[in-house]
Amino acid sequence: MQITSDQSEAEQALTALGFTVLEARVYCALLASGPATGYRLARPLGRRPPGRGRLDPDPGGPDRGHRGAGGRRSAS
Repeated sequence: MQITSDQSEAEQALTALGFTVLEARVYCALLASGPATGYRLARPLGRRPPGRGRLDPDPGGPDRGHRGAGGRRSAS
């Protein structure tokens, strides 16, 4: 996937509307390619593909309980 002038302008317009640069790039890539997985989009966008083993940045966030052994929710 090669970025065209029109795509670059579209990305700039989307960031002006409040999209992050990555969100704008992904949105334009999806418009150009049609439905795609994150894995399929990662390489052309210069990102690592999503995969298992990545850590959740906030595993005990305010809307989630801590998960103990066995993946079961423990009382907070």
